[in-house]
Amino acid sequence: MLRRLRVRSPRAKTVAAAAEALPLRESTIDLVTCATAWHWLLTEPTVAELRRVVRHGGHLALFWALNRW
Repeated sequence: MLRRLRVRSPRAKTVAAAAEALPLRESTIDLVTCATAWHWLLTEPTVAELRRVVRHGGHLALFWALNRW
């Protein structure tokens, strides 16, 4: 998916990293998204890292696929 984003939107800034240790400066991110993967992250260190990098007024968007058959 990241490769596809880079092809379709080459000017978009992207980074691939562990959620618990982001290579980003403090308060530099407006939006973090996580789709159906939050349960794989270490919650406490990830939340601490997101608080560090997301600007005041920024957003965290979490998505789940809760299919019921």
